[in-house]
Amino acid sequence: MGELLGRMSRAVRAGRPGRGRVPCRASGWRLRASCTDDDGATVCPLCSQSIRTVPDGSVRHPVQVIPDHVA
Repeated sequence: MGELLGRMSRAVRAGRPGRGRVPCRASGWRLRASCTDDDGATVCPLCSQSIRTVPDGSVRHPVQVIPDHVA
């Protein structure tokens, strides 16, 4: 398992499009709306990319969801 993860992380760092790119595990996390900037973007807590969030209407408080993205 560790060997597979090592190969995947090396492929991601190499930037080969379509090969070794894995979805970020933070996809689907919910954040308070105050954790986003004025444009609805936030820094992903796992991969440190700037990600545009989407509103979650299923809860009564203003909550933003991190959409699917590649780490």
